[in-house]
Amino acid sequence: MKFSTEAIEDGFRVTIEFEVKHWNDLVDQVKQFIKMTTLDP
Repeated sequence: MKFSTEAIEDGFRVTIEFEVKHWNDLVDQVKQFIKMTTLDP
């Protein structure tokens, strides 16, 4: 049972790390978009 629990925890950890990276990329894109639109005269 311990092995199964560890496997599930690893799956959650990998998923969370992927989601965090995805959100960071999304936030960077939004920041760049805002910077582009606000710098335009």
